Amino acid sequence: MTVSLLWWLVGGACALYGIGMAALAYGRMRSARALSDRALPNQISVVVPARNEAEALPACLDALQNQTLPDHTTLEIIVVDDQSNDATFVRAQRRLRTAVSVGDDEPSANTAALHQTHRLPDAWGAGKEAAVAYGAAQATADVVLVVDADCVPPDTWAATLARACTANTPLVCGPVRYDVDAERWLERFQALEFLGLNAYGAGTAGLGVPTICNGGNMAVHRSLMEALPDEQRTAHLAADELLLQHVAYQTNKQVRYLWQRAACVTTAPAPSWQAFWQQRKRWAHAMRSYHRTPWFFSIGIFGVHAVLLAACVIGLSDPNALSQPAVTGLLAKMGADLLLVLPASHTVEHRDLMRSYIPASLLQLIYVVGAGLHGVFGAVQWKGRTVSE
Repeated sequence: MTVSLLWWLVGGACALYGIGMAALAYGRMRSARALSDRALPNQISVVVPARNEAEALPACLDALQNQTLPDHTTLEIIVVDDQSNDATFVRAQRRLRTAVSVGDDEPSANTAALHQTHRLPDAWGAGKEAAVAYGAAQATADVVLVVDADCVPPDTWAATLARACTANTPLVCGPVRYDVDAERWLERFQALEFLGLNAYGAGTAGLGVPTICNGGNMAVHRSLMEALPDEQRTAHLAADELLLQHVAYQTNKQVRYLWQRAACVTTAPAPSWQAFWQQRKRWAHAMRSYHRTPWFFSIGIFGVHAVLLAACVIGLSDPNALSQPAVTGLLAKMGADLLLVLPASHTVEHRDLMRSYIPASLLQLIYVVGAGLHGVFGAVQWKGRTVSE
């Protein structure tokens, strides 16, 4: 390969990538715009799907039972145990038995009626999709929030998402941040990479072309659930980006991504490199079902990383002649990524992650290409279950 051809390939890829990152940074700012001061409904439902989350679930339920809401609004919490092998169901029952109604100082006799704990019936199948769909079917409010059992929302979370969720905007998403140990590089790397994914989702939504969101932090209006065909309800309700893309591209409704700290939930990163790899493969696997617009964006991002990775490999074969295009391309990509990631880190209070930015950017080239290929063509695991072959 000639040096000039390599320069053209790397230069073209980085130019397109830089324009895209600048546009996403603008879209993320649009997603951060303030909410209208709309009155909250009298009741809000929260569905918490849980599988083997006995350790993490209590913190989630404690946070939900300490939401800041007006006196006229009550919060209905619905935990659905997805065939756990640990004490998830028992701990959910115990935690919700001590529920305190908003505005009360002591537990009252009728608070238990506000909350529900269920084991997922066999007739509904298995998996997060089935657990969310079953929980949503039990909900009594028009606005149904969904949060993963290992996530901890701030006290402003329920009110922020519910205020934005209407019949015209039936799907509202929020960011998810990792709670990391600053001394563990794996956790810092995951948090930085995850921050980029969240900012990408907020950026595309702000530009009017929604792509991805996280199903562990969203609000769904009942009108959307009732409009879904029966055969799609279970598959779409917990398949986060598939539901988002359905609303954005197959209905006349709107999607809102709330890039605000008040709407951001916190969770733990994957505990090991293997778990991280499996998680990213699972996310890449979902791309096979994307609408053509998000699919095109994903392929474009994958293509840029593949070109730069190939340029690095080629550069190693003849460092004197071919390394300059690779190094220049890497620096250009890192600069473009900063347009999106650096401002986003302020919103989720993760500015400390930027000290890991350079090595994380280098590693990202390898994992994006590898996880993308393996996720699309290989088997995917989630909590001991094979998602697909």
